[in-house]
Amino acid sequence: MRLFAPLLALLLLSGCWTGEVYYGAADMRPGIAAGRYRLVTQDGENKVVLVSPGPDGLTRFELIDRPGEPSSFAGFVPLDDSGETFIAWPEGRGGVGPSWRGYGLVRRAVGGGYIVLLPDCRRTAAIVAAAGGTVDPRGNDSGVCDLPDRASLEAAMRALATTPGDHGPVIRLEPLGA
Repeated sequence: MRLFAPLLALLLLSGCWTGEVYYGAADMRPGIAAGRYRLVTQDGENKVVLVSPGPDGLTRFELIDRPGEPSSFAGFVPLDDSGETFIAWPEGRGGVGPSWRGYGLVRRAVGGGYIVLLPDCRRTAAIVAAAGGTVDPRGNDSGVCDLPDRASLEAAMRALATTPGDHGPVIRLEPLGA
């Protein structure tokens, strides 16, 4: 999961939204269309990736500019019926992964491409609490927010999607020509 290693680091170091594994293959839909994209982080990191939704529901991310680098995978489920906003998480191949996940939000960007938002727990504590989640459930100032069930995660994500503000690190996926 090398491509998503920077995303996971951001999730875990900046304080993230976590929860159990709430979604399976039957729930997943392609959240990012197949194609080539430039992945740009707020730190200016810039990579070219090939995105390929797979038959198992997972979406594959391959680094174009680093041949031989292992692919990364992510799962996506629609947040609403618009097909514009998705809940996303990094995933081990074939669904093999931890019993908890860090979750993020993906939206289609105006003018093309996608925006990936990695919600920061400290900046979104009110949204999490209003959805029934717990801020820093371990009591060690980890900055982790726990969403105890699928309904609370989805409620928090809907609120996040409609609440203006700086809620955490943003990654852009900009489409490239064929």
